[in-house]
Amino acid sequence: MTSDVARERAVKCLLLALAVLCLLASPAAAQDYNKGANAYARGDFAAALQEWRPLAEKDNVSAQFNLGQMYFLGRGVSQDYAEALIWYTRAAEQGDTGAASAIGNMYAMGHGVQQDLVRAYMWHALAVEHGGRYPYFTRDVRVARDEVVRRLTPEQLAEGRKLVREWMESR
Repeated sequence: MTSDVARERAVKCLLLALAVLCLLASPAAAQDYNKGANAYARGDFAAALQEWRPLAEKDNVSAQFNLGQMYFLGRGVSQDYAEALIWYTRAAEQGDTGAASAIGNMYAMGHGVQQDLVRAYMWHALAVEHGGRYPYFTRDVRVARDEVVRRLTPEQLAEGRKLVREWMESR
């Protein structure tokens, strides 16, 4: 149990660090994003939310991921796993590794969703697929995926692989 908690904390820290390091194409958006990142770093979560929400609504992947984190952790907002899942999903649909991994963790641990190891595998496998830009992070996502694989039956693993194929073919 203790290793699950430690692993979950480490993943949360890695995901936040990954999001903060992402660069944005638009200088104005980058300035707003950076204002949000600076506010978040100093613990002014309300200001971070004010900067990131408009960007997230305009499909800024990093801002979407960060809103997911804020809702997942209850930083500046009431903790709301359903809302976290919405923002993580929007970011993951654009190929965000951290968001896909966060969703995988939610399903693996049963945070805000019914625990579903097949879905956990699917999202972690998608994170591995999209993780080429961040090799150090991809290694950690592979570990998370492989931990889920060890808990799956061969039939469940086949179903998870099928879901990954279908998800990738639909995009």
